Amino acid sequence: MRRLMNDNRIREISSSVDIRGLNLLDSRTTVGSLSENDEYSYDEMERFWSNSRNIRESIATGSEPFPGEMLNPTSENVPLSKEMLDLMVDYYIATYENFDFQAPFDDGPEDSIIISHVTINKFGRCRIGSEVFGSTMSSRHVKSSFILVNFITRDDKVDCYAGQVQYFFKHIVDFEDGPVEHNLAYVRWYKTSKVLLF
Repeated sequence: MRRLMNDNRIREISSSVDIRGLNLLDSRTTVGSLSENDEYSYDEMERFWSNSRNIRESIATGSEPFPGEMLNPTSENVPLSKEMLDLMVDYYIATYENFDFQAPFDDGPEDSIIISHVTINKFGRCRIGSEVFGSTMSSRHVKSSFILVNFITRDDKVDCYAGQVQYFFKHIVDFEDGPVEHNLAYVRWYKTSKVLLF
């Protein structure tokens, strides 16, 4: 990803040059943790970069295979509280626009998918590529648990929110085609404050 970002910076600086920066780097072999970046082709990285820049024009829903792995410490079969179960229902409704979801024993449309797995497996860290992200569950990695996220509001403004990852978790939903595992993060968001200038 860093190589793709550098390639785009090179293009912005010198638009008259026909050689792409990433293609220049492709002739060199990478070693160590840098070789993790080689698992994606240039076309895949270019498509990801394009989608991330044009996010306002497209709505992304559904799921895709998780490209990383969850790391220790772990807690297995942790029961979901009613509040957390309601959050999960809201999340799945927003993620899968063509389906309705409901918690067990709740009222909802007849064809809604009932979230029958009421337990999760918690993880303290998550690795994607060569980067490891921490959470408050892993006290040794609390420094890497703080995040900044941009959200696009209904009036097309971009708001930046700060938060802290409490833990990562896996949850399974049973669809008609079979179970789908979701790798998620539980984030505690900081409240926004008004700054008074004198």
